[in-house]
Amino acid sequence: MRAGESYIDYCVRAVQSIDVQALSMRVPGIRIGEDGGEYRTRAIGEIEVCDASIFAAVKLPKGRADPILKTQTELSGIELLLSRIPELTPQVPQFMGLIAVEGGKPRAILTEDASRGGQEEVQALWSNMELAERVEAAFSRKEDFDYEVDDESIEQILSFMVGGQQRLLDFTPPPVRNLGTDDVFDQRADEVLLEGRDLVIDLPASSPLAQAIA
Repeated sequence: MRAGESYIDYCVRAVQSIDVQALSMRVPGIRIGEDGGEYRTRAIGEIEVCDASIFAAVKLPKGRADPILKTQTELSGIELLLSRIPELTPQVPQFMGLIAVEGGKPRAILTEDASRGGQEEVQALWSNMELAERVEAAFSRKEDFDYEVDDESIEQILSFMVGGQQRLLDFTPPPVRNLGTDDVFDQRADEVLLEGRDLVIDLPASSPLAQAIA
């Protein structure tokens, strides 16, 4: 990320830097993590993102899971968190975007594969009290910020150990909510995604990756 650049703006720049033709030729490979949730995650190898080689994966929705809503929630949650605790930037996914086929509705999420194609073990830290306390401290001063900590969600903060380093790879459900009745993440995400498809990569329908996510 560039100095002064928000996480969402960086993800827009990252998505727009990806070679669509090269990406479209990838075929989802090994499974990343478990398939018990709403998404199946599959590695697609290294791709070029903002002139850097990054291991990537596609998250394929199951049932009625909505990749747009998940991406909105995750991106907005990460941006809001980093605005308060910027030192966590190295721990969040290196980029995130959406994949569609020839202008259709997005069918999958494209993001970093922290396992590096299965080379690194990814271990979930189901009870990370240190992280929970940092998040709570950053958002608990209601006189300064128009947000409040969602105690139930903050207990579900899920971080991971990858190659001996802590990573934050899952932001659903979001741990911080608006003091009002609306979820602040949804409001912020709407501002980014409502006016365009800046986070969407369109693949040719005949390409291997498009056929794999159909």
